[in-house]
Amino acid sequence: MADQPIRLLRLPEILRRVPYSEAHIWRLERAGKFPRRARLG
Repeated sequence: MADQPIRLLRLPEILRRVPYSEAHIWRLERAGKFPRRARLG
C-alpha cells in the first residue's frame, strides 16, 4: 500500500461511495469518525 499515491476524492464521489448524506459526513468529521476534508488552494 505504501507504493500507491494518495488520491483525493471530491464530495460527489464520496457521496456515491458511502451511504451517508453530506450533513452526516460533516457530523462524523467533527466527531473524528470520518477523515477530515483537505482544503486545496
